[in-house]
Amino acid sequence: MTAIHAHLPVRQSYAGPIVPLKHLPNCPDAKTFFGKIMATQDFSPIIRGLLREKVAQDRAEAIYLIEAFVQWYATGSITVRQSYVMFVGEVDLVLHEMILNSKWYMHFCYSTTGVYTHHEPIGEMGLDENEVTQAALFTTNLLTDTWGKELHPKLQEFVDRVTTGSYGTSSVSCVANEGPFDIVPTHT
Repeated sequence: MTAIHAHLPVRQSYAGPIVPLKHLPNCPDAKTFFGKIMATQDFSPIIRGLLREKVAQDRAEAIYLIEAFVQWYATGSITVRQSYVMFVGEVDLVLHEMILNSKWYMHFCYSTTGVYTHHEPIGEMGLDENEVTQAALFTTNLLTDTWGKELHPKLQEFVDRVTTGSYGTSSVSCVANEGPFDIVPTHT
């Protein structure tokens, strides 16, 4: 897909008001946003962490997983409709590694979407199975509609699990957030 730029400096401070990307008139589409993130972010600390934690066997696999995460993130960052979830698995482990690199992750969030993206475990949300199902369906439909045949294979695994019904509350790792995804429980 794209190269990871290891030469970019990580800025540690932020000035001025923060406006979520999705609320700006020039909010890009998910594919454009994905390209911009991949071209401008230095994922070196995340690559090192994925290798150290043995989530990835080598640099190429780490980049592959990061690309899946960024595709998910770019898609969710521009939606304002309803719950957008992450599923337990290797892509979720990329998010975990990012959060562990807290200064890096804060910079990543503010420099991409303009707001911090939290990761809230589903067990803490008090949602019923129907709300989780609706969020899973929304997420997989949005990913499929946005990316079509370009959907990352690791994200396609999520879509396939939802399509076949082989997922459950324990396989959805976050379903609510006060961050850029406007993730809220649906009550329809």
